[in-house]
Amino acid sequence: MFDNKKQEEIHLTDREKQVLKLIADEYTTQEIADELFLSKHTIESYRKNLISKLQVKNLAGLTKHAIKIGLLDS
Repeated sequence: MFDNKKQEEIHLTDREKQVLKLIADEYTTQEIADELFLSKHTIESYRKNLISKLQVKNLAGLTKHAIKIGLLDS
């Protein structure tokens, strides 16, 4: 019940979803930056924002939680 409420509150931009998918696909920060034509620092900001929005501690938790709530559908 609480998971559904949390899921409804999470609003990711299209770019955040792109970054999240690339993180889950094991791209490095630099590889994501190159793929999306952004700076490494911009990707680091996206990563920090995603961790904050999903209320997790690290990238492993980010990927695990994103899969659990359906943000990373295959």
